[in-house]
Amino acid sequence: MKEIELPILWMDEKDCQLEDLGIKPTQDYGRTQNMTFYHINAISPHFENGQSLTIIHSNNEEFVSIVPYEEVKKRLKENY
Repeated sequence: MKEIELPILWMDEKDCQLEDLGIKPTQDYGRTQNMTFYHINAISPHFENGQSLTIIHSNNEEFVSIVPYEEVKKRLKENY
């Protein structure tokens, strides 16, 4: 089975509660956690605060990686 590991922006419980209330938490790009993906439906570029990010679409969930879109695309082509 093919896999790819990417650093994903990580929200703590407080951030999740704010988001549930419709308040966008301030993202801290230093808070990441590596996540291993075995199935990715799609990727899309995302730009926030001048930073190039990648949205990973996997099984009806979205994850934001700090790795730029073109780099993720390159890694996926190499691994799949």
